[in-house]
Amino acid sequence: MNNSEEKAYKALNNEATRNLNEYKKRHVCRIKRHWCRIKRHWCRIKRHKIKKTLRIKRLRLHKSLIKGNKMKKKQYANVIEMHNNIIEAQYKLSREQQLLLFKIVMEINNGNYESSSTMITKTWEMYVLVTKLNIAETAKYLDIDKRTIRKVIQSLQKVIITHKDLDKKTKTDTQVIGKARYTEDESEAEIMVNDEMAKYLENLSANYTQLNLKEIVTLKSQYSIRIYQLARKLQNIKEPRIKEITYTLEEFQKMIGSKYPTWQDLKKRVIEPSKREINNNTRVWIDFKPIKEESQNKSGRPRVTKIKLQMAITRNIANAK
Repeated sequence: MNNSEEKAYKALNNEATRNLNEYKKRHVCRIKRHWCRIKRHWCRIKRHKIKKTLRIKRLRLHKSLIKGNKMKKKQYANVIEMHNNIIEAQYKLSREQQLLLFKIVMEINNGNYESSSTMITKTWEMYVLVTKLNIAETAKYLDIDKRTIRKVIQSLQKVIITHKDLDKKTKTDTQVIGKARYTEDESEAEIMVNDEMAKYLENLSANYTQLNLKEIVTLKSQYSIRIYQLARKLQNIKEPRIKEITYTLEEFQKMIGSKYPTWQDLKKRVIEPSKREINNNTRVWIDFKPIKEESQNKSGRPRVTKIKLQMAITRNIANAK
């Protein structure tokens, strides 16, 4: 093979090698493009599956939220919120008067009220809440004859309570409720709550206590209901499990509306009956510890001047003791 033939052979060989390499490159590119199309296809499938899964999860979450809201509404249908300044206020109310007050508070908590303001003087604007009560429903709730509801409302209008102001430096005497207006057939009543009480009942966001009406209606004594409120106020304290607070004997009696001269009378007629009733009929366990101080009388015997209220929330009363 001469030189010219050898050069021609090498040139053909090189051209064939280049063509082969180009073919391999094109083939590899086609394979890569094919795999890219497959990957995009799988990505679309995955995204579709993910979207479908997310839709299912959102649907389940939505259903669970609806169910949870229904359960929550059912759970809190008989729960009211009262400001702690009203719970610790000084007043005396009968059982029916207290239940009527809770009914009014429940209506306000549920938003079933109208608000209005009236200029009394150039510098004094009175703000009031007006809520409506169905006489038949209220009578059933109070477990009394509906013909006596008006008397209970009128008696509640005459009650003056003494409560601490929001700054806790002063105290105020105010009416529990103000004017009451009835329909012609007396099937419905409009109750007006004045501005002083309104600020403790409307849009509560702090310093309030939740009270269970189902538990309250099982209590037959007016003192038991008041002590139950004071005990429930302690549930806002996280630790320890058994919460406690100390009141002077005079302060405690003013809050629950009793006027017994001695500790023995108070214990026999109020403390022990209320303790049994609350512990047996509610999830609240309570106990009282008298605190004695040295007397300045000639007898020198120590006398009870303070009382310690202990409280725990429990299903099994024995476990709290």
